Amino acid sequence: MYKEDPVPLDPSHPELINLKNQADFKKVVSGAAFAAQLGLTVLSAVALYFSFAAHPATAGPTWHRLFTAVGIAVGFMTMWFSHVFIGSATKMQNNQPVSPSWISGNLLRCMVFNIAAIVLLAVGLQASVGALGFQSLATSAAGPSSAAATAVAVVGVDVLSLQAITTCLLSHAVSLAHLNAIFRMVRAARYPRGGVVMGSMDGMALKSVDGP
Repeated sequence: MYKEDPVPLDPSHPELINLKNQADFKKVVSGAAFAAQLGLTVLSAVALYFSFAAHPATAGPTWHRLFTAVGIAVGFMTMWFSHVFIGSATKMQNNQPVSPSWISGNLLRCMVFNIAAIVLLAVGLQASVGALGFQSLATSAAGPSSAAATAVAVVGVDVLSLQAITTCLLSHAVSLAHLNAIFRMVRAARYPRGGVVMGSMDGMALKSVDGP
């Protein structure tokens, strides 16, 4: 591992010129990611809201849905990074230099948020499936007189809860794909010939055979 040399904030520096040339595409990618994430996260929030609102009083606890709520909150947070990347691209187009390490640092932070949210959502998904199974068994044990109506309500509400989780997971997947695209632009600006084996988006990288 070695520390990459800092890039001087000189608009004539080759790396900054390469980044400026990619600014238009960067704005398109970030804008598309923002729109997709916004739609998916809002849909997930709506589904979660109705799963809470329609939850029968006798259907058991709802604590497992708090994992989804946190995942949705982090989803809205990661959308802010798309706005940050659009702003940096606009600065480049206006001949204002933007440090590649600043872009890389924000990429890393956003990726950490996404991974943490995905882990929480995975835990919430397992808890929701377990709760659905437990509630179904409890409903069946309650007797045939009230089991049918309650079972339909429980299944309907839990389907909404599962939809909220899966939609939020898709939102974070879109964010990670967006980050990967921006990361490739940053790496291509520094190593236009390729040859980089791997990089950690905070300025650390494995030494390249073909690159500098």
